[in-house]
Amino acid sequence: SFVKELVVVLPYYPVGTMERTVKEGQVATANTYAQMFSNLPSCGKPTRLLIYDLHTLQNRFYLHGNVIGSLKTTIPLLLPEIQKGGIDCVAFPDDGAAKRFAHEFTGLDVEIVTCGKVRDGDERKVTIQEGNPQNKTIIIVDDLVQSGGTLFECAQVLKAAGASSVSAFCAHGVFPKEAWKRSVTLTRFTRILTCPISVLFR
Repeated sequence: SFVKELVVVLPYYPVGTMERTVKEGQVATANTYAQMFSNLPSCGKPTRLLIYDLHTLQNRFYLHGNVIGSLKTTIPLLLPEIQKGGIDCVAFPDDGAAKRFAHEFTGLDVEIVTCGKVRDGDERKVTIQEGNPQNKTIIIVDDLVQSGGTLFECAQVLKAAGASSVSAFCAHGVFPKEAWKRSVTLTRFTRILTCPISVLFR
């Protein structure tokens, strides 16, 4: 007997944010991770690696040889909730998230708001770069939330600009050292895949 086909489902790519180095001595561990998968034994056809909401799409090019990356997204799970939940605005915490996910909401009658960080002296502050959140029921969409700092700032800025309510959705919530407690300021927060149960805050 032999293995006819091998499919590896990897919901969370934990080193997805380390795809490049910015100073000597750092290791691009995203590449190291990909090398391990690329060297899995051949079973006659390439191994398929399913990854959900990979943080930076260029990580797929680290895979080679016996492995083919198959990138999936969790956004289809969110769309029905938007349609029945009275949400009329989708916000992104930065331009990168907007470029990756905005097209997923084409056809829905929702305002798109894009936030981003700008330098103010020695500080970097979240500002609204595009769209109008006033009187909107908003859901912030992102693939990965680490400490939640940017998400929290984004929610605060949207509320200050007149949003009726702000919720959030992310595929991968890391939240070290109980950083999730920042999310209590949100109307609702949902994370999936890296947590077996969705977490809701009201």
